[in-house]
Amino acid sequence: MARGGGGGVTKPALPKLNGPVEKAQQREFSDALSDALGRLWKTKCAGLFKADATAKLKSATFNYGAIPVDTSVSQNGLAPETWFAATNKEANTVTVNLIGHFFNLIVAVGDGKAENWKAALGDLAAQLSDVDFRALVLLHELGHLTDTLGDDTKNPDLSDAFNKSILSDCFGKK
Repeated sequence: MARGGGGGVTKPALPKLNGPVEKAQQREFSDALSDALGRLWKTKCAGLFKADATAKLKSATFNYGAIPVDTSVSQNGLAPETWFAATNKEANTVTVNLIGHFFNLIVAVGDGKAENWKAALGDLAAQLSDVDFRALVLLHELGHLTDTLGDDTKNPDLSDAFNKSILSDCFGKK
């Protein structure tokens, strides 16, 4: 019997992040996507979503680029240009904001001070590792893809409540 090669089960490839991404960013995205998918194995986490969340997340197209935004809308005190990501449910597409903070979670704001963008989603989110935080962002966008989460640009309270549910049911943060 021949050794190695053939006969093994190959794992299907996860979606990649399309756009002007560096190798390190692609790895950070892949780690976050794997983390998010792993959390969906928890019944409580999967129960947050209205559909087969794992299949929906695996079938989505992920782009890295500019998000068309209505600059008159502010969500949770964050200007649209700082949003982490946006979802087009009809196209089953998530766009990671090219000028947002999905990859640069801690940025200089002047006078030697730094801003932790994880803290923008609250104390519990700020306690997450960078990988877990990015997974939280992807799970949030999954809420839009599965139509579990409504239009949080018009109602930021929806976003806050859903993020708290993700933190509790997927990350065990209360």
